[in-house]
Amino acid sequence: MKRVSAIVIILLLFILIGLNVHSFWDLSIASYDDINIPTQSTNPQGIDVSSDGTKIYEASDSGVFYEYSCSTAWDLSSCVYDNNSLDVSSTTGASSGYWSDIDFSSDGTKMYALHGANYYTIYQHSCSTAWDLSSCVYDNNSLDVSAQDSIPLGLDFSFDGTKMYIAGELNDTFYEYSCSTAWDLSSCVYDNKSINCQNVQCQSIQFSSDGTKMYGAGNYSVMEINQFNCSTAWDLSSCSHSKTITPQDSSPIGVVFKTNGAKMYEIGTGEDEIYQWSLPSFPHTLIVQPNGVDGNYLSGSQGITFDVNDADIVSNADGNLFIDIYYSSAQYSFTTAIVSDGNLFDSSIFSCEDYNFSDTTRCTYSWDTTAIADGNYFIDLNVFDDSDVNAVDSSDASFIVDNTAPSTTDDAPSGWQTADVNIHLTCSDGTGSGCSITQYRVNSGSWQTYDTNILFDSDGNFQLDYNSSDLVGSIETTKTVWVAIDSVAPSTSDDHLGNWQTTDQNVHLTCSDSTSGCNITQYRIDSGAWQTYDSNILFSSDGNYQLDYNSTDIAGLVESTHTIWIAIETISPTTTDNAPSGWQTSDFSITLSCSDANSGCDTTYYSVDGSAFVSGNTVNITTDGNHGVSYYSVDVAGNIETTHDINAPLDKTAPIYSLGSPDSNKANQSVSQFTFAVKLSDATSGARRCFWTTYKNGTVQDNGVVDVNSDGYCEKTVSGMSNDDVWFVRWIGNDYADNNAVSIDSNSYEYDTTPDDGGSSSGGGGGSVTVLPGGLGGVGSFCQNDLDCSAGLYCDGNAGVCVRDSPIAETIVDYSWSDSVKLVSSDSNSEFSVVLVNKTSKDLPLVASVDSNLSRYLSLVSDVNSLPAFGVRRIAWRVFVDGNFSGARGNVVVVVGSGRAVLSHVLELKPSVGLGALWGYRLFEFSQPLPFVGRVLTLGFGVFVVVVVVVLWWVYKRG
Repeated sequence: MKRVSAIVIILLLFILIGLNVHSFWDLSIASYDDINIPTQSTNPQGIDVSSDGTKIYEASDSGVFYEYSCSTAWDLSSCVYDNNSLDVSSTTGASSGYWSDIDFSSDGTKMYALHGANYYTIYQHSCSTAWDLSSCVYDNNSLDVSAQDSIPLGLDFSFDGTKMYIAGELNDTFYEYSCSTAWDLSSCVYDNKSINCQNVQCQSIQFSSDGTKMYGAGNYSVMEINQFNCSTAWDLSSCSHSKTITPQDSSPIGVVFKTNGAKMYEIGTGEDEIYQWSLPSFPHTLIVQPNGVDGNYLSGSQGITFDVNDADIVSNADGNLFIDIYYSSAQYSFTTAIVSDGNLFDSSIFSCEDYNFSDTTRCTYSWDTTAIADGNYFIDLNVFDDSDVNAVDSSDASFIVDNTAPSTTDDAPSGWQTADVNIHLTCSDGTGSGCSITQYRVNSGSWQTYDTNILFDSDGNFQLDYNSSDLVGSIETTKTVWVAIDSVAPSTSDDHLGNWQTTDQNVHLTCSDSTSGCNITQYRIDSGAWQTYDSNILFSSDGNYQLDYNSTDIAGLVESTHTIWIAIETISPTTTDNAPSGWQTSDFSITLSCSDANSGCDTTYYSVDGSAFVSGNTVNITTDGNHGVSYYSVDVAGNIETTHDINAPLDKTAPIYSLGSPDSNKANQSVSQFTFAVKLSDATSGARRCFWTTYKNGTVQDNGVVDVNSDGYCEKTVSGMSNDDVWFVRWIGNDYADNNAVSIDSNSYEYDTTPDDGGSSSGGGGGSVTVLPGGLGGVGSFCQNDLDCSAGLYCDGNAGVCVRDSPIAETIVDYSWSDSVKLVSSDSNSEFSVVLVNKTSKDLPLVASVDSNLSRYLSLVSDVNSLPAFGVRRIAWRVFVDGNFSGARGNVVVVVGSGRAVLSHVLELKPSVGLGALWGYRLFEFSQPLPFVGRVLTLGFGVFVVVVVVVLWWVYKRG
């Protein structure tokens, strides 16, 4: 094995003496192998070899082409004619003379025959079996090249069949053609490219397999084989003469090479032989990768690709082939070994196309650069075989190891945002190869190539992953940021019950936010200080509280403040009444007044005398009795007040009299005193007392008051009577409601000690007391004159008793009492009237009225307040209605004689134009028979009334 110092010495030798490291295809080192075989013809013209070296083909002047088979590839000594030939004169129909060359396509399926001097045509054949002459047939496809040279002697195609070349003897020139369709003569046209063949009578042309070298044979005055080097592969115009060697034959006609240039085969017409040459070579290597322009970047695992050939090593049986690989900061420095003494036959280390290094073989070594410091480097190679013959190469241009991934930054804001977010990514690779691409993905979706920005314009918490790779493919570790957007404020709800409640209230607030989430909920009561909500808000005292609340989410958005009212009242309302105390003597109303400091009163209910409760604030008491009133109120919150119970006594009725009898024990003539008694009863409030006034001989003596005793009587004892005194007591009964009954006079008592004075209707002896039982008495009481009877009675002289007056008055109304309907019209001046006739000898007071239901439609024409003795009065009301009048109903009341007679009549007004019939009505207190005088007066007055009625009717109809 060699050492690095040997490499350096060899390099210096190369530099100092210009020694070239030879490769194949180099005629300057070609050597004859002393191997030759005779041709089948006596005038051979051309030669070709199959790509695998097992077939050799000979073209003869006659047009017969011969095929040889070689048992050992590329070994001419093993080649023999296999009795396989093709007469192209027959296949093409051309002349049998002057055929000059043969050439196969690189795959052996096409064969081309060149008809030389005077025929200047190329004929294309297709071979059904590759490399088998006997299977080749003419394609009827030929190309005339006489325009370039009329004596074409040599033919060759490029390896891919898109270029064709001929050697012309006439002009001693090589010509180039281009074929638009590979291996198709009909598509080949002259390129206007040609060069001199460096000899007279050019016989052949042959290119190396890579198109960088060209060869030609000449046999005019100087027998030689020439080599041309081409700076541009397959470009004839770039080729220039390089070397010349002397052939083995005295008249060389053509040459052909092994595919790797290690062997050359010569054919000549001087000795009619085929000769084998070797083009020996030192080991040779050429760096393919990395070998680009300066500044190429590498990273990670990189392939070091190189070409190697050694003509002596067809397989491992021929010996070993070793390689050293270095990386250095300068060319040919061989600084740091990557591989030392690596055997190219070791497939675990090297990956080679094949292990026949006699032709150019491409191998690759995988180099892990991750442990290499970033920097600028070259690759140095040293290939050597067992004999320690070396070949070296170094990268033509430096490369840069860049194992440091780029770094990408973002400008994503931290935390939650409340508006759209635009993210920008910035890649930096420092002194490395530079950023190549930045990519990103959102929420583990597909990777996308970043351009200028990433816009997030919807709510959410987005996972943004990103990374960058540099020009050598280093990818940085993926970075992740979160882009959080919440543009919607949270929403808070409550569970308050609403309305007024009668117990403590526990309010719970619930915040929801689907994006950033709720951060804090706060509240305040009655515009007080804001407080942070935890689990509940307890309201445990009465009041109507204003509760404001809102929430803030993690993004900082604050929702609009909510306001609710928490109303609590546990105290029932209070209701008072204005019921008068004690008994009342006229209808009255009780007003119920509710008060409630918080929710306020809702409804007040009351019940009278145990009836069902009804709602209302006014209790009307209109009937006699000691009524029980119960009431309570309910507030808006629903609190129910404890029921109040009060009495509402009403007694509108005066007590009732029943005159008592004289005390029999005291009613004797020897007693100068007398006890007057009256029984007083009252069904409602109860009889209480009597106001009394004593009269003697019609003159008031005394007055006072006495309570009703346990027997229900009021008693007044009068003593100290004098003879012939007549006494009575005027009673006014009074009940507990303080109703006073109309005064009533007791029976008169006359204390008469002289019974013969005629004062007694029964006469009698002296000294007796006579009690007259009718004086100031009631109906049926004994009397001597009207003064002995109570008001409203008179003394019937025939009967000697007090009797009722005759009817005190008679009334006539202007419509039928039976239907109680008055028809009125808006287009006439209607009147309603009552005619009253006094049937007594006394002036009587008179009061007329209508209730509120009629008062808006009836207006009293003139005020009448008295009814003269035996007189007549008409009381008239003017009726006012309009077109919208639909009717009215109410009471017409006429009181005569301070209540001795009362007309209470129901009047109904209806819209019409007719009037009712007239009827008479008489007012009575009792139905007692009239005395004679009364009957006479009544009959006369009746006639008078009829006349008056007729006159009034006539006046009414006229008016």
